[in-house]
Amino acid sequence: EDSLSSPSSSGAVVRRLGVLLPGGVFGSLAAVGEPEPFTVVAASASVEVLFVGAEAMQKLPRRLVETLREYLVRSTTWRLENLRSNRTIDQKRSQVLSGFGAGLGASPVPPMPM
Repeated sequence: EDSLSSPSSSGAVVRRLGVLLPGGVFGSLAAVGEPEPFTVVAASASVEVLFVGAEAMQKLPRRLVETLREYLVRSTTWRLENLRSNRTIDQKRSQVLSGFGAGLGASPVPPMPM
C-alpha cells in the first residue's frame, strides 16, 4: 500500500516514515536495555539484513563508528520530525472530520427571506 499511514491488523497505526534504498543503513541509538523505537518492514521479496552488535562495534575503526553514529542521529531526528508532522496532520484531519460530522444536518447559512 502506498499510503503514509494505515491501520494494522492489531488496530495500531503503521506509518511509513522513510524508504531504505539498496545499501541503506537503518538503526537507532536506543539506550541499553530499551526497546528499538522504530521497526522496518521489507516491501520487496529479497532483502539482506546485516546486524552489528555492541561487541562487534567495539572492533570497528573509531572513525567508522563515529560516522555511523552521526548518520544514525541525523536519520533518527529526521524520522522523529516526520512522525511529529504526520501526527499533527492526523490530529488536524480528525478535528476537521469531527467538525464536519457535527455540522451535518445543521444549516450553516441562514435561509434566504422569501
